[in-house]
Amino acid sequence: MVIEFAKAEDVKPADFKPHPLADLFPMMDDDAFLDFAQDIEKHGQREPIIIYENKILDGRNRYKACQMLGFSPRFKEYNGSDALGFVISLNLKRRHLTESQRAMVAGKLANVTRGGDRKSEAYDQTANLPNDQAAKMLNVSERSVRTAKQVQKTGVPELVKAVEEGAVSVSAAAVIAKQTPEKQAEILSPKDEEVIASAVKELKEAQGLYDRTVAAKEAYGSPEPLTEEDMEALAEAVGTPAERSVVMSVLGIGEQVAELPPPSVFIDQIPPAFERTINDEINSLEGVLNWFDAFLKAWKAKE
Repeated sequence: MVIEFAKAEDVKPADFKPHPLADLFPMMDDDAFLDFAQDIEKHGQREPIIIYENKILDGRNRYKACQMLGFSPRFKEYNGSDALGFVISLNLKRRHLTESQRAMVAGKLANVTRGGDRKSEAYDQTANLPNDQAAKMLNVSERSVRTAKQVQKTGVPELVKAVEEGAVSVSAAAVIAKQTPEKQAEILSPKDEEVIASAVKELKEAQGLYDRTVAAKEAYGSPEPLTEEDMEALAEAVGTPAERSVVMSVLGIGEQVAELPPPSVFIDQIPPAFERTINDEINSLEGVLNWFDAFLKAWKAKE
């Protein structure tokens, strides 16, 4: 059944609201929508807006564009038996969604709770949908679905929107979502992907340090985990990532040397073909030894 409206003014925003299944997928961003609306203005509405249960199942952007342009929209009633599958199939074919964007859709499916119109087919299809089933429908991993659900639960609206629009990955968003709402807004405020990625990297390092320290305290029988102030102080004490990298490099050399056999045994194990190479590198080896000798003397003097 195709529904035609005689006049544009007969179609009001309140006439048709989006169906909950349609809202599983994000609307176009502003730039994409303006391009889309210009195409409709130039070529007309190519596809009808699909109506289901007296709501828009597919075509929210078409409906919005027609409203903006003053066009009379064309509608068609959905008469199939799988409204959820219909929406997912159309959106996955029509839109080039990233894995993170698909995970957010799957997260919404898995977050649906009992409620609403129990006579609705959409209610039967989405209520209490297991993570594995939602993951399969959107071709993502169950882990991604769990991560998306956490972002949707604790992330600020701007963070959720950023993932849905493809600006931030769901894994990065999960790190940001662990922060306070104020901190999340601060991280997102630059709206620069490189700046946000750098902030996420720092948060991951701080979280890793926190987790390791908490584990150490628990291993020694401490009943209290570190507070956020403890974690910040500890992160400050260990320096910047570059400084920590230098320290770990020095300690790594020490660990490698500790695993070597005694020098006399080691020399006996060196193949003749490498003797010339070692002779050529003697000066470098002496430089390394001198550096460590100076380091040990300076360290002991510091103590």
